[in-house]
Amino acid sequence: MRRRTLRLGVSAAVFGIIGVVVGGFIATSATYFMDRRRAWTEARAAGLQVISELAPVCEALKHKRLPSSELCARVWEQHRTALLFRPGTFPSGLKAAEWLELAESFNRLGRAGGCDGALLAARRDVARVLQILDVFKEDRPAMLVVFLKALHVYRRSPPVVRCE
Repeated sequence: MRRRTLRLGVSAAVFGIIGVVVGGFIATSATYFMDRRRAWTEARAAGLQVISELAPVCEALKHKRLPSSELCARVWEQHRTALLFRPGTFPSGLKAAEWLELAESFNRLGRAGGCDGALLAARRDVARVLQILDVFKEDRPAMLVVFLKALHVYRRSPPVVRCE
């Protein structure tokens, strides 16, 4: 009789420990995925705001006028942090190479002068910015994006070095 009680006590304890471990894993996973979802929605909102705030820039370029450098600087200053890729929370924003390209494009737009090629360069920069931010236009459920990216194996790409 005593032996049977001891076995039941041990098996109940094992099941209890397994339950605690599984519960902890589920709670941690839920928190992790919700943080990633929040980061993705913040980055998407910032991307969509940049797209909408670039409408006057596109309009100016259509009429062969250079965009306001103050507007370009303000747009980038307001949204650059939210668009930045934060490791561990992918897909929270743009990857480093895309973000750096955005920064470079906005810097060039902010310095656009009255030289001959400035209008063409500004058009090229705005087109590239809109192409990079196009990922935020797709209206997919955020949890699906987060889950699919979590299944993707992260591969380090070789560093890109460009000197101009």
